[in-house]
Order: sequence, then structure tokens, then C-alpha cells
Amino acid sequence: MIINQDNNVPIERITNLLNINRRAVAKHMKRLQENGIICRVGGRAIGHWEIVKK
Repeated sequence: MIINQDNNVPIERITNLLNINRRAVAKHMKRLQENGIICRVGGRAIGHWEIVKK
């Protein structure tokens, strides 16, 4: 839902919104990528997230 609202959202903002630590967010993001739900387009500085399937 957060990525759907802002596909340029940084992990730091997600940690604040969900009130969980950075490692937990990274773990969840990795799992979403491995399951083909989201993908990263572009690099860290100028890239964004895309939702592949809902």
C-alpha cells in the first residue's frame, strides 16, 4: 500500500510509517521481490519500485 501510494518511497520512510527497523523492512522487501510482487527499476538514487502483481 505504501509503495502503491509513492513508488519513490525510501526505506527510511517505510520504517517510520510501519514503526519497524530497517533490517525488517529490507527483509520484507526482499521477500516481495523474490515472490515477484515488486521489482526495483533503476538504481538506488534515481530508481523506483513497481508493483508487478497485486
